[in-house]
Amino acid sequence: MIRVLFLDTHGFCRAQMAAWLANHFLRDRVHASAAAADAAPVDPRLIAVLSEIGIAVTDCMTKAEEDFAEETFDYVITLLGDAGEKCLLHGATSYCGRCNAVCPHLQQTSHGGRRVYLTGVLDPSRSLGSDDEIREAYRKARDEIKDVLVRFFREVSLDKP
Repeated sequence: MIRVLFLDTHGFCRAQMAAWLANHFLRDRVHASAAAADAAPVDPRLIAVLSEIGIAVTDCMTKAEEDFAEETFDYVITLLGDAGEKCLLHGATSYCGRCNAVCPHLQQTSHGGRRVYLTGVLDPSRSLGSDDEIREAYRKARDEIKDVLVRFFREVSLDKP
């Protein structure tokens, strides 16, 4: 079983969404957790768009990154809108999508494993507009994250002998 910790640069929305999607669609290969800077209630819009595709959210609080301080993972995956998005929670001496180099704030903690930055998923919790437009942004993020994760873990499986 591949152990994965998802991180989000702004809070918890994309990381939490990714963990639930991975645990649902990749449950035979992946056990995923998500962390945020601080524990907080899960956004009800996130719960709603996951329930639309049959994922029942049972834990309605995010976990703080410090809750995973003693754990190691095969992958620590950070979700970014683009490579310019600030990465504040990462650990270890790893390549930073923002700095294009080993970044000083990557020295804070280490969860082991490979560090991966997945770009291209905008944070739906920062969306503006009507309720319908915001909910559509959550759906778009949900579908993009699902597609990226399925593709990523298919490639990971192909890399193994």
